[in-house]
Amino acid sequence: MTLLDRFQRELERLETDLNRETYRQYAGLPYDESLMEQRSREMETLVRGVLEEVPAADFPRPLLYASVRASRASEYTRLDNEIYRLRGDAVSVEDEGETVNLNNWRLFNRAHVRAPQRRRRVFDALLDRALVLTPLLAERFALSRDLFGRYNMTPLDAYLEEEEVDFSSLWQLVDSTARAARPAFREALAGFSAELLGQPPDYYDDYYVFGNVIYEPVDRHFAGVDFAALVGPIYEGLGFDLSQIAVDGEPRERKHASPICFAVRVPDEVYVLYQQTSPVYDYTGYCHEMGHALHFASVNRALPYMDRYLVPAGVAEIFSLLFETLGTTPRFLAEEVGLPQAAIDDLRRRERLMDLYFLTFYGANAMFNLRYWTEHPDMDAADALYADLYARYVGLEMPGRYWQTHHVVALYDVYAPSYLLAKVRTAELRRLLEERFTERWWRNPAAGAYLREELMGPGRGIPVDTFSRLDPRPSLVSLGL
Repeated sequence: MTLLDRFQRELERLETDLNRETYRQYAGLPYDESLMEQRSREMETLVRGVLEEVPAADFPRPLLYASVRASRASEYTRLDNEIYRLRGDAVSVEDEGETVNLNNWRLFNRAHVRAPQRRRRVFDALLDRALVLTPLLAERFALSRDLFGRYNMTPLDAYLEEEEVDFSSLWQLVDSTARAARPAFREALAGFSAELLGQPPDYYDDYYVFGNVIYEPVDRHFAGVDFAALVGPIYEGLGFDLSQIAVDGEPRERKHASPICFAVRVPDEVYVLYQQTSPVYDYTGYCHEMGHALHFASVNRALPYMDRYLVPAGVAEIFSLLFETLGTTPRFLAEEVGLPQAAIDDLRRRERLMDLYFLTFYGANAMFNLRYWTEHPDMDAADALYADLYARYVGLEMPGRYWQTHHVVALYDVYAPSYLLAKVRTAELRRLLEERFTERWWRNPAAGAYLREELMGPGRGIPVDTFSRLDPRPSLVSLGL
């Protein structure tokens, strides 16, 4: 066994303990912060020793990038824990007897969706409170900039290499898809805002407000539905083993606001968390996170740490989007869910708005990532940049500090472009599945074998180029663009 083989085994042991406590933290369960700090320090010692002994040129690049971050693991853990704590405690406001923070903000908006002045008041107050996050976010990004700077890189450079896409191509993809979606989005948004909110859309009517309220007229068809009983047999029919996946939809005070999947120990210990917000929103979120879970639970356990854990985000999001979109495919809704055609048509019309919103909103988020790491703004300038991008792509005025409250843009060096990469790749993969296994591919065990063995099983070794040319046209055509 080589030094790097032993290193990966020990790194996995430490990361598994750290992952498990992070999962418990996000689940709103008791977690051991001292254990997180201890494992982080042990990881630092391990990684620094190997980085001193093995030349950077001898490292596989993905393992090098993971090691660069892990060389300061205790600082990342300290910052991440403090940011998570502040998001629940300090970025908080009392309003008419309710306590609203970044963990329950979306639940508050759902409960008071037709009280716009109250939602606006809370929105503004939370963004004011979010100033407490600013120095910690600045410190975290500066840490990443310093670490990668030692290798004459930025985190964005590492991201582009991991995703196997060049800067200009990614910039063009983000910009062109968001701009293509904007006219249709603005038209659809105005109509749905009048229908659902009784007024034109404003900045506090963000992507997540519409994600909760947009499905209201069809929610009754999903009320009380047992998601596991509905889609579990579909997944099992495709050959997926669900025994490694634990699902938690229970409400808890400090539970993370968004649905999320934690691959604690790949492939044997995977968790899905979601908050019960509204029936269709919960359903699509459940399907999305189960896509992640099915992916990580299918990775070949014989592979080394690097291939099991270090899957690029733009690849990992393919399978979450694949199973999310499967859940709202018209034929699936008719045959598996049993929705009447009128409800299917209405749901698809509403889903189109959210797809358009996704392209514009994540266009702003992704472009912010690209420009942040190439222009190196301070935090005030970063806020101004985000406000400009939001207005450009989404078409609404948004206080620039909003990005600091976001669960993806603020908490990762670069992640937002991965959703757009995966959106394109997923449309290409769906077309292949339908061509090879028929339109009803989800009932074909051969399709499941293809997904598990050829695409999911290899982990980071997935042959993306066998189904994707990163062509955005299929995804745009599906939206009538």
